[in-house]
Amino acid sequence: MKILIAVLRVALGAVFLYACASKLFHPAEFADMVMGYRIVPSEFLTLVATVLPWLELLIGLGLVFGLLSAGCAAWATLMSSVFLVAKVSVIFRGLDVSCGCFSVNGGSSISWADIPANLLLLLVALVVWFKGPGRPAVDSLLFPKEEE
Repeated sequence: MKILIAVLRVALGAVFLYACASKLFHPAEFADMVMGYRIVPSEFLTLVATVLPWLELLIGLGLVFGLLSAGCAAWATLMSSVFLVAKVSVIFRGLDVSCGCFSVNGGSSISWADIPANLLLLLVALVVWFKGPGRPAVDSLLFPKEEE
């Protein structure tokens, strides 16, 4: 089980590293993509577009190298949840928005076909967070062992 969690942790970290690459080098284009979601107030657009890729980079590095992996997995869970909600919001509002997840060069519009991948990312983040080192497993939270 430890090997599986380690593989999932490194894979999750690699996804976050891949996701940040284009955004780090093209912050203005990424800000335009974030603006398309119509979620972030314009006053905070530059801040979000600047901080988000660096946060993805730190999370990715932490997960890949096993540094503060419980905290990084918690952040990955939070960010994956926010990304999922943002995508569903775009779909329900009928906006024609490119994801911006892995490239700032546009691409196809967000659709329901994107949601399973986001759910998988969220599931992996949750598993790494709750089963990884430094964090108790879900079953031990629900059913603690009795003291002897």
